Amino acid sequence: MSSAEHPAAGPGDGGPRRRPPRAAAEVARWRRLLLAAPEVGGRLRRLTPLAVGGAWSGAMLYAGVWSAGAADGGAERPVVAKVAAGTREVCCTSALAVQAPDLIPTLYASGRHLGGEALPWMVAERCPYRLDYAWGDALFETLLDAGARFHLAGRTLAPAVGPGDVPLAAHHRLIRAGAAGPPPAPGPGAEVVARLEADAAWALGACRVELCHGDLHPGNAVWRVPPPDPASRALLIDFAPAASPWVAEPAYCQVLYWPVASRPGETGLVQRMAARRAAYGLEVPPPAALDRLATLYLAWNALRLWPLLTHRHGDPAYVAATRGWIAAAAALPR
Repeated sequence: MSSAEHPAAGPGDGGPRRRPPRAAAEVARWRRLLLAAPEVGGRLRRLTPLAVGGAWSGAMLYAGVWSAGAADGGAERPVVAKVAAGTREVCCTSALAVQAPDLIPTLYASGRHLGGEALPWMVAERCPYRLDYAWGDALFETLLDAGARFHLAGRTLAPAVGPGDVPLAAHHRLIRAGAAGPPPAPGPGAEVVARLEADAAWALGACRVELCHGDLHPGNAVWRVPPPDPASRALLIDFAPAASPWVAEPAYCQVLYWPVASRPGETGLVQRMAARRAAYGLEVPPPAALDRLATLYLAWNALRLWPLLTHRHGDPAYVAATRGWIAAAAALPR
């Protein structure tokens, strides 16, 4: 089953901010600019626009092949080219290609301009596997492992981040919007909002702030080798790097992919990422603090995603899950 067919595919699957498809003339013009880019050096060939609908980001994707140099026998490798990518995404991917290449598909070329225009772009390896729910827990385990390794790599990509770098005002604005509606999110959202500043201040002191991927979920990863092969590792794409308490990322992923990541009685993604972080020697809060953090960030993400995932409002299971996350946070002792 593809991500597009799954009810938890993500905020781009019909949400209110999906952008319309690019005009055919613009798609063709960008293709010409990309093929002529000096950084490409004539190695990019058979470039064809991918048949995608309106993208969440507004970027355009093309499929093609990259011709290797004579030392590699002139082999051709499948690639994906992305034009009108975010500047942060291109900068982050380019830095990772040097400092942590095992985290991303091979990057062949990139730049921030095309033909003198401010059009950030990349040409990267096209991996054969995307998310497959038949992989079960391995889907999330490989993703969380990559997320934890990104936290480690993020410490070398930019100056150290801390609580002062977290955009709390913007986050709180989204959380309040979800509680207020219309329609308001189910559950005692007003109670969660009433204690938001105090709980957020505690969370910033209880959890290490990292430079995070910014949009960590299975739709933003690819695989060269599928699970459960021991060599399988998720490779991350579509970066939106931002400073955040690290627990926010797995909590966001759990809310977004609730049917497959939130099974009753099983360990949540926050706790599972904590185990991955511990294996890499990264800081993890004590169990009681970790559970409280997970409860808060699940509720906050449920509230902020509620206005975006309007196509789920008629799903009783999703409404019940949202109500449960919000009620659990409201019931926490102060």
